[in-house]
Amino acid sequence: MMKSLSSSSSSSKSNKPLSRHGSLRLTVLTTNHDMTTPSSTANRFVLPKATLLVTLFCALVCFSAGLWKAQLLHKNDIDLVTLPSLILIQRSLASTGLVVSSGTKKETSPLKIVWLMTFPNSGTTFTMHHIMKLGMTYAATNYGQEGTLPDSNASGPIPVYDDQPGGPFWLSSSSQDNHDVTYPSRFVLVKTHCGCRCEMCSPKSFVETTYSFRQQCLEGNSWSMVNGTRIQINRVSYPANHVAKAIHLIRDPFDNVASRFHHEIKVNRTDSEFTREGFRQFCTQLNDRYESEEKRAHFMHHDAQMWELMKDVPCRADFFRYVEWHNQAFIMTQDMALETLVLHYDEYAADMKGVSTRLLQFLDLSMHGTPFDFESGKVYRNYYFTAKERRAVQQALQLMATRQTWKHIGRYFSSSSKNEPTQ
Repeated sequence: MMKSLSSSSSSSKSNKPLSRHGSLRLTVLTTNHDMTTPSSTANRFVLPKATLLVTLFCALVCFSAGLWKAQLLHKNDIDLVTLPSLILIQRSLASTGLVVSSGTKKETSPLKIVWLMTFPNSGTTFTMHHIMKLGMTYAATNYGQEGTLPDSNASGPIPVYDDQPGGPFWLSSSSQDNHDVTYPSRFVLVKTHCGCRCEMCSPKSFVETTYSFRQQCLEGNSWSMVNGTRIQINRVSYPANHVAKAIHLIRDPFDNVASRFHHEIKVNRTDSEFTREGFRQFCTQLNDRYESEEKRAHFMHHDAQMWELMKDVPCRADFFRYVEWHNQAFIMTQDMALETLVLHYDEYAADMKGVSTRLLQFLDLSMHGTPFDFESGKVYRNYYFTAKERRAVQQALQLMATRQTWKHIGRYFSSSSKNEPTQ
């Protein structure tokens, strides 16, 4: 008499779905065999103890793998948020490329990173959550303080790679309560702002080399719980060999600078207003604070024309940071030989369906969710800046931009862009 345990076929329509606790119907199969009983115990085959233990262990692993797969196949009845152990298994398999199925394993390509590279306030948050919603998949970030998945007893942000505690880290999803949200199997979208991005700072803090810019693309921050207190950990990083692709997001420079002002007021300041006067007052304070250092900076000191063009432009340093960021981004992605998708923020308004398709194809994802409704932001060029200031910005950016950068940002100085209505 031989007994074996087998899980019910997960593909059978007649099977009842798993409960939320992952219980599984088991069937005992009994098979009769004609076996001749040996007349002497001396002739009986005795299984060595070590072999028996190994056999039992392998059987347990195979059974556990089959049970795990059956649970995944009934995903509509599994709550990822309430199954932290299953999350850990799936996350680990995604990062290493190991796929376990019915007690067997096969190696696939390890999970690779696709950077979402953005100069801050270019439409980063919308793009991240739009992709997560379309693909019903989790994404990640370099910045651990931005939130983690709701695993119980989490003592810090959860890294994508088990052997890389320096990030990137899984990002909380706006759709995390939906049972169909899964982990990516091939590419994980990772948010990074790289370098050249500080706002209230002098040129020594935002003028970068290609090397330092790339290093900051790989860097972020983390945190940990120490005696019940959340402790910030700065300057964590991961190796560049995980990175396979990049999405380079670009926004109209005037709207981008205005959006950075809005963000700064929301997060750090209360003495400025969201008005033209409030913007220009804020920018005047920044211009005055760093004027002497900016005049001594290499890109100003050796180019009197540049200083004359930009000295009176509101928040002038932000335009230098903007063009320097995009210069370095194009140089770096080319140097790293990264397949790159360049996306302009205003394309969402012009062709949401087409943009969504391009993004999913680039990330090797299928569409499972519905796109977010996109509301075009206000156009600030004519509201916050005078015609003279806009012309000065155009000339300065054209002087500073690489050929590749100007190819992409020159569109914002076309006649159609210049004639946008005042907001």
